[in-house]
Amino acid sequence: MQHNTLDAPRVVRALQRWWPLAVIVLLAASLRLYALDLIDVRFDEASAPQFALSIAQGQWLKVAPFSGSVANHPPVYLYTLALPYLFTRDFLAIAVYRSLLDVLAVGLCWVLCERYFNRRVATLAALLFAVAPWAVYFSRNLGIIQPPLFSVILLFGLLEALQRRNPWGWALAGLGLALCAGSHLSALYLVPVTIVAVLLGWRTLRPLPALVGLLPLLLLAFVYLQYDASHDFGNVRALLGTTGGEAVVNLDALRTALWQSGGMHLSDLTDGAYLQWLAQVPQAFDAIDTIQVFALIICIVLLAALCLRGLRRGNEPWPVYGLLLAWWCIPVLLQLRHSKPIQMHYLLPLYPVPFILMGLGIDRALACAAQRTMARWTRTAVAVATLTVIAGIVAWQCLTVTRFAGFVERYDTSNGGYGLPVRSALTVAEMAREARCTQAGCAALEDVIAVVPGGDPLVNEQATIMNVVLADMPHRFANSDAGLILRPDAAQYIFAPGTEQAMTTLLRISNRGNVFTQRVPIRVTGGGAYTYVRVAEPFTHDYTAIAAAEWANGVAVLGYRAEHRDHLHLEVLLRVDRVPDAGVDYHWFNHVLVNGQKVAQMDGGGIQPSNWRTGDVLLHWFDIPLPQPVPQPPYRVRIGAYLYPSLQNVPVTVTDAHGDPVIQDGVELTIEAE
Repeated sequence: MQHNTLDAPRVVRALQRWWPLAVIVLLAASLRLYALDLIDVRFDEASAPQFALSIAQGQWLKVAPFSGSVANHPPVYLYTLALPYLFTRDFLAIAVYRSLLDVLAVGLCWVLCERYFNRRVATLAALLFAVAPWAVYFSRNLGIIQPPLFSVILLFGLLEALQRRNPWGWALAGLGLALCAGSHLSALYLVPVTIVAVLLGWRTLRPLPALVGLLPLLLLAFVYLQYDASHDFGNVRALLGTTGGEAVVNLDALRTALWQSGGMHLSDLTDGAYLQWLAQVPQAFDAIDTIQVFALIICIVLLAALCLRGLRRGNEPWPVYGLLLAWWCIPVLLQLRHSKPIQMHYLLPLYPVPFILMGLGIDRALACAAQRTMARWTRTAVAVATLTVIAGIVAWQCLTVTRFAGFVERYDTSNGGYGLPVRSALTVAEMAREARCTQAGCAALEDVIAVVPGGDPLVNEQATIMNVVLADMPHRFANSDAGLILRPDAAQYIFAPGTEQAMTTLLRISNRGNVFTQRVPIRVTGGGAYTYVRVAEPFTHDYTAIAAAEWANGVAVLGYRAEHRDHLHLEVLLRVDRVPDAGVDYHWFNHVLVNGQKVAQMDGGGIQPSNWRTGDVLLHWFDIPLPQPVPQPPYRVRIGAYLYPSLQNVPVTVTDAHGDPVIQDGVELTIEAE
């Protein structure tokens, strides 16, 4: 019988080669997926998944809408984020996918360093990349930023061309640069870095690989500029205006680049809870972050010296060192003069180079120490001290990541720092999901009514958040500033933070014995909550009924209720008999009349027509300022509707005293003394 005696040694060799990669990737994934439901989701972090979902549903985008403080970013990141939406609408699954992109970047960083340097550089660089708190934070951020994975692809291509002298490295580099610049405009700082690489490795340029590398860049530029040309070059002009605008010169970019290589100043995200953050661990431990930053600085200086020596003697791979140093230095130098405050994500294109510089610098320092004529115990002491420092940095940064996740669960950091953790929003969404399948009469629970400030998922933060959290369920929105959607049968609601008054109104007009409410605090220590509400039967109310009146848009008035102090609080009940056409918007006017003269007015949008369903009862409310002194009731309020923004009046059919239908421009309500 023949035995395969070669398999065992081959497996052993494979394990010996790849086990560091497996351990580092596992560590990177553990940190990035730890308590992932505590990620902060604000408007930027919710709008990107919202547009990615629209792409998965067949809407092609040439730019990323509502992106960038100066100009719209290209949409490559959105297309990348759209891939999992082809298979799932689960928000947490999308967050896992986004985090795993960065885990893949860590793994490829190891492969890159092992291929072009050695296993020690690979292990050091990938390990520092895996545990860096800022790198972990951005891997859990769904907003439009440049994923480090794309930078790794670009670096792979450039090193393949410079180190291995493979002309096809330029093709891969072109793809990587297009992915970087197509995700976030801050990656344009990598263009001069790529030019430096071309100058260093021009002898490896070949027409076909160069053309293949240029094609994705040309396609990206063509699509973006074509869109901008049709919009009066608004983005290009904005970029040029910012570049030529009033600017300041300081070291913010340098400080930011150093901080983001580890975890220094992660405490900036704690904002109002900063003192509680400091109280958790003695401040002396913060020196570990300082050591890591100084290690980066020392490694940069060492590699710069080796680069100069190699350039003079030709005995060092100075072009590769020069490329890595240029990658880190050029974006920093270009942002020392800036017209807008430096944000941490502006320097994300630096990843993974800071970690490679540290890994390469430590490796070269140890190699130089080993070559010198010193006692064995001295060399051993240097190696042990180096490993101890690295182990301390890794342990501290792992602790920082897990400690920060627990901190934001307890303390309010949302005022300028870390936003609202998404866990509570996911919890109430799951309640609504389960109710549609388990509650008696769940057929009536056709959708979820999300009550949020503003009510428009394109521009209002809470509406955007609920739009992506509820992406796998039928849902619609009620603007808590304007009104509620009531159903003549069972209904379920999610009330976002800041909508407590709207929830109070719903509970007031509902039969409390048939209402289920569940409050889900955002944080353990309070500071706002989401509330799930399920109404099991038609609402009851004390509204004043009026004679039949129906607008031409298919809305009939049922009744009203008024309270007057220094202003008039008016609530109007409207029944939807017909769903309006798509894209139509109606606004409502309210004119206060005293002796036939208009003395006050308030207009409002009410519930946006795209959220109407046949059979709905719309409860609109308006707070109308009254003149001083306040007129005494009785007086009249004339209400009506008009198309927005054309201001075309919508006629309403009312019944006169003889019972005949009469078409008018509005309906008059009588406000009696309380």
